[in-house]
Amino acid sequence: MSNVVRRILVIDEGSPGHLVQSRGLARVLATHCGAEWTLHAVRLNLRGIFRPLLRTACALARHGLPKSLLRLAYRLPDEPPPMAEVIVTSGGRGFFYAVSLARRMDAKLVYCGDPAPLPAAWCDVVLSPQAIAGHPGSIGTGMLLTEIGPQEISGEGAALREAFEKSGGTRLATLLIGGDSRSHRYSAEDWEDLATAINRLGAQGWRWLLSTSRRTPPDVEARLRQDIHCENLIHAVWWHAAPERVMAAFLDAADVIMVTRDSLSMLSEAVAAGKPTIALAPRRVLPSPLIDSMLEGAQNERRLRRVEMAAMATTHFDTGDFSLLTADRRPELARETAARLGIDSAQPPLAPVFGIIVPTYNRPAYLIEAIRSLQAQIWPYWKMLICDDASSADYAPVTPFLADPRVVMTRAAENGGPNRARNTAIDLAAREGCDYIVFMDDEDRLEPQALEVAAAKIAEHPEAGWLISNTCGDRKAGQRDIAQEERVDWFTDYVYGRKLRGDKTHVISLNMLGEIRFDGNLRVETWHFFQRLAARTQAWTYPFPSRRIRYLDGGITRTNSRHPRSWREIRSRYARHLQAIRLRPELPAAYRYLALELLKTPGRLLRLPWSKLAPSGASTAGTPGNDTESSS
Repeated sequence: MSNVVRRILVIDEGSPGHLVQSRGLARVLATHCGAEWTLHAVRLNLRGIFRPLLRTACALARHGLPKSLLRLAYRLPDEPPPMAEVIVTSGGRGFFYAVSLARRMDAKLVYCGDPAPLPAAWCDVVLSPQAIAGHPGSIGTGMLLTEIGPQEISGEGAALREAFEKSGGTRLATLLIGGDSRSHRYSAEDWEDLATAINRLGAQGWRWLLSTSRRTPPDVEARLRQDIHCENLIHAVWWHAAPERVMAAFLDAADVIMVTRDSLSMLSEAVAAGKPTIALAPRRVLPSPLIDSMLEGAQNERRLRRVEMAAMATTHFDTGDFSLLTADRRPELARETAARLGIDSAQPPLAPVFGIIVPTYNRPAYLIEAIRSLQAQIWPYWKMLICDDASSADYAPVTPFLADPRVVMTRAAENGGPNRARNTAIDLAAREGCDYIVFMDDEDRLEPQALEVAAAKIAEHPEAGWLISNTCGDRKAGQRDIAQEERVDWFTDYVYGRKLRGDKTHVISLNMLGEIRFDGNLRVETWHFFQRLAARTQAWTYPFPSRRIRYLDGGITRTNSRHPRSWREIRSRYARHLQAIRLRPELPAAYRYLALELLKTPGRLLRLPWSKLAPSGASTAGTPGNDTESSS
């Protein structure tokens, strides 16, 4: 097999829980390798005693089972599977089909989950909760793989959280209910304990997001609906009555997540979400080496706590007892998987490294959210360059996140404002070997696919040194989003046009940027920077919401008043049009707007609060807030 991977094939055997594991890995592995991934659905036809015969036949077929036998054993799609260099599978029903394909295609086989009792030696890499002794490609994952990370669910539960805050409750808990399994047996007393605990905690101010599942017996669901006090429920999904997919919203909104112990998939998703997780055990639990070891390991790492249903109402829950995940582990697992397979163990030569420029001032809690959004990126090649603008707040909570070598933080000797902090971070990005820079403020978050999409656009348009995409989250009046991919001129389409309006996300080549930096003497305005960049190149726009922004009181956007309140800001309005004329003397709109400023100046001078004016050289302290570009 070549070291170059062009396609990863994911086998879907029909189990949602198994598909989540395979797809969760394949997606980030494909990004790491610069490949595409494809789903291939098959269904096992064989039952009972015929399944062992399939294993025997597969053991004898060194080059894979013949197509005729595969069609007999499996219900296959009409289209044959595409050629792939890596095949990813999970679960026993599609395992032997995946083994046969890997042998026929000379592809690498990756298995996600506990392989027992399947022959793990047939796999090149196995990602299981516990590492397999003696297997050279075994990688221990602690919990099952998922498609969830702390940042990927961020914002999904905003409406539920708002409803909880209006309810007057003190704590919001998500409760995910399963049912009987091979190692767990729930009695009527267990379900009674559960309903009683929900009501008792509800009387103490707890509110609930509750969901039953396919595994929950219909009669148990009906009993819970009858016994649980509905006034304590913010939202309930009764699966057999009205199924609803709410996992991301429930996990995001909750302060704590409780899951019945039988569901390893739901427990793994709760832990992966970075939330305090409680595993609720019934009275009768049979020994299970896999489940017992998984839960013991998670509890030792303080990701999870095991509690019996009978003790749920009287157990004290303190979120400080937990050590929660702050980033998605899948990119790290993808890198290790690639190394074990001998593919793409190093960064691809053409994979751009993004430098994320983040000024911060007295906002450690928001900065942590911003860091998490970077650690949740599907695209793994980035550096986060943070400049603390001489904050007075304690940034000690940020220190653990600096253990990630991709997060680099420096501190200014004195407060100089956001533009000087950005310049420091840009210089740092150049020293760290970044190819492109992306601007965000400490209260912003990047969407998980932001850098992945940006890298794809760079590959499509390598000549573009400046890319602009949309934002999401808070919006300003008059904001106009990018509607299509096209080349734009910053002067004619933004400064003096109406094609682009409001905050956008900028990706800029450091080679294209050269010596251009922000004017540190300006208060918060960034027009000086973007106009100089626009004189050098045009930009390529694409309609993807890359950055989630928030407008906070005291932020930069709050100070960019449409009617200037100081002589300094009036001078700034003249300066931006004069610079535009100097850079683009052939631009009629710049002369027209300069003339309008002259006409408006007398009225603006009359509105100035002369008794409160600061000296003209005064600068605005602090770096908080948004707005990486100011409209004219």
